[in-house]
Amino acid sequence: MKITYVITSLLLCSALAGCTSQPSAQTLTTDNLAKRGFSPALATDLNPESQADIKKAIGRLSGKGLKHLPANAFQNRSTLLLSHNIAPSTEHPNGITIEHLPPYRFELFSNGSECVLAYHNNKTVSPLENTQCLAMNN
Repeated sequence: MKITYVITSLLLCSALAGCTSQPSAQTLTTDNLAKRGFSPALATDLNPESQADIKKAIGRLSGKGLKHLPANAFQNRSTLLLSHNIAPSTEHPNGITIEHLPPYRFELFSNGSECVLAYHNNKTVSPLENTQCLAMNN
C-alpha cells in the first residue's frame, strides 16, 4: 500500500512539474507568425504617435536606438531595412563604405486585430500598441 502511494505521488509530482515548466502561451517569433494568423502588413496611418511606437519597438528588438524614422516607413512595403552606421574609413576617402554586416531587417505584420513588428535578424517580435496596420493581400 505504501509503495503504491509513493509511486502514485511521484507520478503526480512529475506530471505537475512537467505542466508548470511549459509556458502557458507560445511566444511569438518570426518562425510562428504565419501559424498564428499573421501576414505582412502596411501601416495605415503613420502619425507622430505611431512613429514613436515603431521607433521604441525597433530599439527594444535590436538594442539600437533610432533617431529618425522615414516618413513613409511601412506605408509602401511591409519591410524596412536599416544599414549599420559605419563611418567611411581613410582607405576610402570618397566616402565609400564596405559593410560586412547584414542590415537590420524589420517587417510589419497583422492578424486583423493586432499589429506587430518583427526583427528578422534575431527572430523576435514586438507588439505595436499605437500603430494601425492592414494585412497585405498575397
